[in-house]
Amino acid sequence: QAKHITARLREAIKSDKVLKKSNITVSGGLACYRNKDTKKSLKERADKALYKAKQTGRDRFVALE
Repeated sequence: QAKHITARLREAIKSDKVLKKSNITVSGGLACYRNKDTKKSLKERADKALYKAKQTGRDRFVALE
């Protein structure tokens, strides 16, 4: 479901006339919740996923479990 949502978000940004003129893209990081996660550990994994997405290029989403 998260992949579907991120794909829709990327497409919405790509197709927006105002944003298209500015050549804006979006990258993001997703992390799946684990039973023993704290807010901090979940945020840290999502942050790692975001940096990985940015390293692999523009307009990317990376998910870490």
